[in-house]
Amino acid sequence: LADEDLEGAGSAAYWLSRHDQVEVMPPELRPYLTGMRSAALAVEAATDLDSARAAAEDINEECQGCHEAAGVTAE
Repeated sequence: LADEDLEGAGSAAYWLSRHDQVEVMPPELRPYLTGMRSAALAVEAATDLDSARAAAEDINEECQGCHEAAGVTAE
């Protein structure tokens, strides 16, 4: 969304909202995936950049929460 491409953000969000990898995720992490998918659907539905950015931030928060819960750290 930094490039102000609402349509492009919707395309990436479409993939995330429908990409099925649940079976490989530990059950305790699946709620984060559900949250990411929900936020991705909100990016898809956004009609303006501000709404899309807010939903994208929700995706980021779910990703960070999952990484923390899984014990994954960034280097």
